Amino acid sequence: MARPIVLSAQEVSHWRNGVRLVDRVDCRFEAGRVYAIVGPNGAGKTTLLRFLGLLEKPDQGQIFLNGVDTTARWPDCLALRRQIGFIHQHPVLFRTSVWENVRAGLRFRGQPRSLIDPQVQAMLSAFGLAHLARRASDSLSGGEAQKVSLAQVMVFAPSILLLDEPTASLDPRNTLEIEELIRVINQQHGITIVLVTHDLGQAERLSDELIFMCQGQIVESGSTRTVLDNPQEPRTQSFLCRQLVL
Repeated sequence: MARPIVLSAQEVSHWRNGVRLVDRVDCRFEAGRVYAIVGPNGAGKTTLLRFLGLLEKPDQGQIFLNGVDTTARWPDCLALRRQIGFIHQHPVLFRTSVWENVRAGLRFRGQPRSLIDPQVQAMLSAFGLAHLARRASDSLSGGEAQKVSLAQVMVFAPSILLLDEPTASLDPRNTLEIEELIRVINQQHGITIVLVTHDLGQAERLSDELIFMCQGQIVESGSTRTVLDNPQEPRTQSFLCRQLVL
């Protein structure tokens, strides 16, 4: 049975300073699946991810969220944006405690404290952060801070999670811990995940589908195993060969 399409880009293009960063991109993301976007530096991966997260509007084309054309509603699409969680490469935390970082968003949305505190406690426990609840955010390790970022986002129960190089600055142990949390989020909550990564091993471990971008275009896409084992496009083949050499 086909899964519903929850997020898609149609003919999306974007320029900056006369340079086309994203070039007529079409892509679709099915409910409950994990996608990895890979490619060389400057390929347009993060720019595309920001469009998918409704953080920016492309110069041309459309972004659909559950069938709704978000570009037609821009910038009045806050309610739609709340369905999407976005994790940056470098955690964006308030200079306060871990507890307050996870609690802040719920408080800003006006939820009563009697409902907020149990949600925060449950989220900290789920992400192995309960023992750090009173710790100041600026005293956290990189891995701990990224876990707090995930908890901040997941407390809102988004249906889609976008991650931009979430482990790029982490050591191997913390990288594997974050990957396991991403895997659990997908498997236990059925959340659609789109991950930008430079790590082909990470893409192989986590994703069902792989998207290869180069010079602002989607050059090749398909099941992760198929693209990695039998790439069809010369640019994909060249990129994978260079990564294997490195």
